[in-house]
Amino acid sequence: MIKPAPPPKPLAASPASSFTSSAVPFPALIPALILAAALSACASGESSRKSGPPNDPVDRKVFQALSQVFDQFQRSADKIWTTDYRLDRMPILLVREEQERDLYGFLINHPAPGKLGGVPENIPGSLGLPTIYRLNPLPKKNRIAEIAHFTFSEDLGGTDTFILKYSEEDFSSPGGDFDSAFMADNWRLYLVHETFHTFQFQGWNEKMGNQDTAGYPLDAMHLALIMMETAALRAAVDSRDERIRTENTQMFIAVREERMKLHIEVEYLDLLQEQIEGTAKYVEHRMGSLLGFEYTNLNTFASTNFMAMPEMPESRIRSHAAFGRFYGTGAAICRLLDNFAVKDWKTQVTNGLSPYEVLRDRFALNESDLKALLASAKEAYGFSCIQGRAEKAAARAAEESTNIWDDESF
Repeated sequence: MIKPAPPPKPLAASPASSFTSSAVPFPALIPALILAAALSACASGESSRKSGPPNDPVDRKVFQALSQVFDQFQRSADKIWTTDYRLDRMPILLVREEQERDLYGFLINHPAPGKLGGVPENIPGSLGLPTIYRLNPLPKKNRIAEIAHFTFSEDLGGTDTFILKYSEEDFSSPGGDFDSAFMADNWRLYLVHETFHTFQFQGWNEKMGNQDTAGYPLDAMHLALIMMETAALRAAVDSRDERIRTENTQMFIAVREERMKLHIEVEYLDLLQEQIEGTAKYVEHRMGSLLGFEYTNLNTFASTNFMAMPEMPESRIRSHAAFGRFYGTGAAICRLLDNFAVKDWKTQVTNGLSPYEVLRDRFALNESDLKALLASAKEAYGFSCIQGRAEKAAARAAEESTNIWDDESF
């Protein structure tokens, strides 16, 4: 969603340059002003000025959150993804926003902040962050105003830079036992998830094809198989018993293979979304576990990950079946690949396989195996009952928009 450019905003005084005449008699200021002018004239490249300490409470929260995330990448990058994904080394611009107005920005890991007018921000050394540069005014402000929330890559001073906007609302809990704790973690996970996409786009081999959500089949049989494979996948991830985990994983594979035979056209979209969005959701859980988050971590993976992914929702069927569910299914498959200790699975995914293809290859089930496992899954999960629910879901889906990006359907 692209939002319109905001009206022109008034110039804001920089904390580095503000002073009051009552603090120092005017004549006493003259030598200091002359010296400042001389230093400014001699300066070249990066600015030698420093802004004042971050007084905005939201900025302080951002720097604290950034410190926690960077620290985990510096100490445990291999426990998040592979050591190739280093968010703490990416060029990033964080844009402070309020009421859809861009106020200023903070530039991190950029090789030429001086070219963009960057002034070093005075941040406590205890945070362990690299030098952060305040940008006020923002470069390319009209282009940045068009960015709704973030963009994976924008050329700033000749360097591709990830841009993320933030506001007070990003650090406010909406209330409620679950929501309050979850939203307190959300900005850090949001940053990790979206920068992981930038990392993917810089070097992954993605599947090629037509991502047709509008034409995604929502007939009752297809929806019933989706519901049954989701149930088997959740049971597999939920189980701590290796035998039960293996049985449910194999039933999941059998149901999915049957579904993809019924509708071969869904294979591209399903596997691409699990390769891209599923892995990003998996990385969220990895980071949440390292940061000690209560709701997003590896120990509560199944319950939290599937809480937002029921077998089939009461509405927005297409949005769920053709898009939303792949965050959860892809992340769950990644977790199974961990549990089954599949060697180099992340490298295989980076090189173009989906997590599902790696899992399927791990078990290498033949046609006879698949047929028997499909029958077992239908019995274990009450397929006749699922079909009844799927028929009702298909009827609801037929009345909904085929455009999942409509405000009413997504």
